[in-house]
Amino acid sequence: MAGHLRVTASEWLAARVLGPLLAPFLARHPGISVELVADARWLSLPRREADIAFRPAAFEHREVFQREVARIGFGLYASEAYLAERGPPDFDRQCEGHALVTMSDDPPAVADLAWLRAVAAKARVAARTNGREAQATMGAAGVGLVCLPRYLGDATAGLRLLSPPSPPPERALWLGVHRDTRGVPRVKALVAFVTDALGPLRGALRPGARPRPGR
Repeated sequence: MAGHLRVTASEWLAARVLGPLLAPFLARHPGISVELVADARWLSLPRREADIAFRPAAFEHREVFQREVARIGFGLYASEAYLAERGPPDFDRQCEGHALVTMSDDPPAVADLAWLRAVAAKARVAARTNGREAQATMGAAGVGLVCLPRYLGDATAGLRLLSPPSPPPERALWLGVHRDTRGVPRVKALVAFVTDALGPLRGALRPGARPRPGR
């Protein structure tokens, strides 16, 4: 197999999950080159802007063959320095007196915006960003509370997982390819490889245990 593949995903998924997974695939298939596009904007498979796409929501076009390959759990975090200065958030008071670092409204299917409006309605939004990596960095720097994918938040130094009264929402991770290209050998091979490689990561992507009280 040989040729070029353009794969698109959000920046945190590309950097933390897909990028490391691709190393053994590329070693096994040296004739294939992969362009990994980390973008908050959803590239179009029908317009052939990408060969394979990963999204936190189902694809809406008939031309796209799709499958759910994982589920992404979320958690609410704050830095140790932030908690030392502000104290733990009081969820009975809807996090009054606290600050938030949220996703902007631009990326579609943002998992946590509506949930945050419910559990932290009285917190002020200190910063917005269109990427989870930047959100995690600002949270670790003490800018405010952040709702992040557990796979990212648990791996970010300086963040503590909190215990909100209701768990943050989770999202399905969908893989999509154009129906006309799903049988192309290099496309088929990468889809099969990533699907299998995500299996051992499912527990880390969607941890089942809740944090201990007070944590």
